[in-house]
Amino acid sequence: MRILQLIDKFPGLGGTERFVHDLSARLDREGHQVLIAAPLIEEAGLRWDDYIADARPLGDGEASWIGLAAEFQPDIVLWHGGNRTLQAAERLSADYPLATMFHAPLCPAGTRLFRDTDEICCKPFGAGCMVNWYARRCGSNVEPWIMLRKMGLSRRIARTARRSKVIYAVSDAMRAMLVYDGIPASAIRIVDNTLGSALLPMPPVHRVRERKTLQVLYVGRLVHYKGVQDLVKAVRELDVRGFDVHATIVGDGWYERELKQLTEKLAVNHRVRFAGRVAGSEVDGWYDRADVVVVPSIWPEPAGLVVPEARRRGKPVIVYDSGGLGEWRRYMDGIAVVPRGDVSRLADAIVRTGEGGAADAKAGIANRADIVDELKWLCGSG
Repeated sequence: MRILQLIDKFPGLGGTERFVHDLSARLDREGHQVLIAAPLIEEAGLRWDDYIADARPLGDGEASWIGLAAEFQPDIVLWHGGNRTLQAAERLSADYPLATMFHAPLCPAGTRLFRDTDEICCKPFGAGCMVNWYARRCGSNVEPWIMLRKMGLSRRIARTARRSKVIYAVSDAMRAMLVYDGIPASAIRIVDNTLGSALLPMPPVHRVRERKTLQVLYVGRLVHYKGVQDLVKAVRELDVRGFDVHATIVGDGWYERELKQLTEKLAVNHRVRFAGRVAGSEVDGWYDRADVVVVPSIWPEPAGLVVPEARRRGKPVIVYDSGGLGEWRRYMDGIAVVPRGDVSRLADAIVRTGEGGAADAKAGIANRADIVDELKWLCGSG
């Protein structure tokens, strides 16, 4: 097979970028040809392992997109649903079979989250978004033209996806969100974004308890909807209760300043460390030094890869019951699920799992297709 992947940036260190990297590596090992095209190519040093992907700048304009595809001659174009690659996906879908994979909601704000109350939005995007952008603060930019532009982009993304041979989602929760926005459920296939690793037996849960301090870890972007502020508040609550807890926050983002101000306000500077952005190849070392990993997303997280990554290193993981996070229990044990936004329950879970208490047991069988098998079928070689 010859697979052309369209992604907004690469390599990056987000879950989507990690998936594209891992998928490309697997396809390469199995003898297929992969080309990754992105408007933004970041420095090559930020990668997860020794695999060097064939990643090229997408270029500006129709002539660049057509020329790149004509040179590579893909059997399928796998578009990862980004707005920066939307025009290229629209144009190339006229000449090549298109498959679309969604890693985030179609919501114009991108999060399906009302920021006035941190309530999850379960309404289809449409005219109501124009009011909610301001009244419910779901948009982070107050400029009207930004809202109108993002509304138009969401409509075009949905329209282009409906021209695909198939639409992939990474969890049942993600599929439900796409159905809200007019994507037919029959057109959506759920695929395993761990590429099979979560289906393998997980190592026993173990903790590094040779020290007195309980080490808690967060890995991800520092944005409001990832809920890192709830972890900081939970550390404060545990500090007040007299527990010796230290939280390390790995990642960067626009919300970092507010998070640091919160740690100062709550007087937990001595218990919260901001490690900044690290290379993907270094993340396993941070998992290994932690006692428990926390994923406190308050938006409907589709299927955060940090959960299986941490669990693969033998760590218990605490997640909010938000979006597809709780679905990881179908794959693996060692996942504690806490009501979204309940800081006291989050603090309780940190102590319980971090000190050796049992996290939730595996609760069912996962039902997600193998994306490589799917692509083989699309290309007629399955």
